Amino acid sequence: MSAQSGFLRFSKTPLIRPPLVWGVLLIISLSAVSGTAFAQTRLKPKPKTELIQEELLVKDSSGALVNVDTQSSLIFDDRAPAVFPTTERIVVIGDIHGDYDQFVQVLKDTGLVDAKLKWQAGDTHLVQMGDVVDRGDGSKKAIDLLRQLETEARAAGGYVHTLVGNHEALNIAGDLRYVTPGEFAAYRTKKSKATRNAYYKQTIAAIKARTPKEELPKFDKAYRKAWEAKVPLGYVEHRRAWSNSGIYGKWVSKNPAIIKIGRTMFLHGGIGPAYATSSLEELNEQISNELASSTPLTQQSLSFQSEGPLWYRGFANPSRGKAEEILHLEKVLKNFDVDRIVVAHTPIAGAIVPLFDSRVVATDVGLAAHYGARRAALLIEGDQLTAIHRGRPLVLPSSDAGVPDYLAEAAKLDPKPSPAKRYAKQFQKLFLEDKTAAAK
Repeated sequence: MSAQSGFLRFSKTPLIRPPLVWGVLLIISLSAVSGTAFAQTRLKPKPKTELIQEELLVKDSSGALVNVDTQSSLIFDDRAPAVFPTTERIVVIGDIHGDYDQFVQVLKDTGLVDAKLKWQAGDTHLVQMGDVVDRGDGSKKAIDLLRQLETEARAAGGYVHTLVGNHEALNIAGDLRYVTPGEFAAYRTKKSKATRNAYYKQTIAAIKARTPKEELPKFDKAYRKAWEAKVPLGYVEHRRAWSNSGIYGKWVSKNPAIIKIGRTMFLHGGIGPAYATSSLEELNEQISNELASSTPLTQQSLSFQSEGPLWYRGFANPSRGKAEEILHLEKVLKNFDVDRIVVAHTPIAGAIVPLFDSRVVATDVGLAAHYGARRAALLIEGDQLTAIHRGRPLVLPSSDAGVPDYLAEAAKLDPKPSPAKRYAKQFQKLFLEDKTAAAK
């Protein structure tokens, strides 16, 4: 993802690494170091549609070696509910991406927590839109705080909804390209060295069992050093926690991908044309079952479909054209029986942005330092939409015509240069020039 034309641009297709068995991946990554030519090995890759799910042979609580990524499938009957009646106050926070400090500041900006980070918002509903993890070192702390607030909010008559994002799915699937060294380090314990040693021994044993003797790499100090660079302390604990039976893997699998509160639907990415006639219930059930299963996720899985709820970007960035996206949006609103859709996943202005006359609201503001440490949240009170932008309330316009002025006000609160100011020009061209031409 790179910054172009003053705003962040994104691939429209899921970023899934090549599907190879973990042992194959290990030898590929280390062959240059060990001097062993990978071309000489005879390990067979999995079919090309499969994502990696590493073979983690580590000791469980009883001391027995277990494979934490191939436990039996966990199909949950106690999934979090997904449909709620209208509530007076809803706060929406977009992608966190491991920036714990920014997340805490937004919680305080919106009055959700006190100085000790305890829930103080009564019957307010907090909707966190997914992508808590990756790109920042504080993801584990952010998840733990969300889990704490879930309990405290329920006790006070409120609710914390943490939706499934595409990066949660990536972590469960074992695609760890965006996990930072600090995220792995957060899982370190006093036993991490012993745990990694056991994993190294099991990995070497697995390679030896699969590879002809004459084609084995040299398992010397250089090999071990390179291997440890790929498997830092905390790595095994991270993979255990994100397995389908681990504390975070299980929690994510039970969370919904889509919820409805009153007449508003919330989901991380969006609903592409392929799923415009699906139901909320069947989409949630399929994603939950995929993430809970020991069967490897594939590019054909709903959890990784570019038009699926975790990945679709068309509502926030209608690259195929506004007119075509409006027709699609109207079908989705009708099918899901809602008036508005709130999405995240695609930061476009460093601010909360109402689109399509406020029938879509984009909430990924680029909160994390990785994206510039922008800070804003969405407040829904009845029919009124308000952005809490760097701690200041800005009422969102109900029509596209008011968006440039709103973005100009948001830009005044930002450090310079403000992405909101730059995006206003793009918004004008994409959403307003067509209307002007039609009027003439």
